[in-house]
Amino acid sequence: MAKKPDEPLFVEPEFNEREFLETEKERAKSTIVVFLIGALLGILSGYLDLLGYAYISVLLIIVFILFIARILQKMNIRIPKRTSHKFYTYAVLFFSWLIFWIIFLNAPFHTLTGPQFTSLEYNDSGVWTAVSTHSGSYTVSAGKTSYKMYAYYIHPLSNSNVTMDYSFPGGTATTSISSNLHNNYLYFNLTGTAGTTYDVFIDWHSYGKSGTDELVISVS
Repeated sequence: MAKKPDEPLFVEPEFNEREFLETEKERAKSTIVVFLIGALLGILSGYLDLLGYAYISVLLIIVFILFIARILQKMNIRIPKRTSHKFYTYAVLFFSWLIFWIIFLNAPFHTLTGPQFTSLEYNDSGVWTAVSTHSGSYTVSAGKTSYKMYAYYIHPLSNSNVTMDYSFPGGTATTSISSNLHNNYLYFNLTGTAGTTYDVFIDWHSYGKSGTDELVISVS
């Protein structure tokens, strides 16, 4: 009786080139769509962050990660079957969201810094004269009481957004300063007594963000 030849332990499946190309095309399509969704979410998250709602941005990406498969199905896009491909899809969504969020919050699009109060000037008989500065310290002549500073911010500012007060060096008590914000200039009055140094604090809040700017004014 003839001996049967040993049967192979593994039979390699026939390579289907057409099926492979269709699968790769669907993968590329889903990657592009997920990248665009992540980019739009990143831009929206950046805008929400500027408004002071960064926590909503985080919740937003979590929701989309949980439901991205259903979203793609609604768009008639096939979901990758292999676990590694699914992980790649989620990674594209997350990192495109994060990258575009960071891009949106930085120049030249936007800036996270607060208002810039610069260019101190004093009123000299109706004429505004610039005051020289050195490391945030200004020296003015005695008798000058009316001042203004240029206030720049990417968002609109109003009097309700800005308050001022001062203290003397080494002191803890502060005194409120009457101020008026008009046409991007912050106007205020300060007694110009010779030999006095004022630590001036400008407190601001706008679009969910707040901070304090400090300057030193010495009267000679």
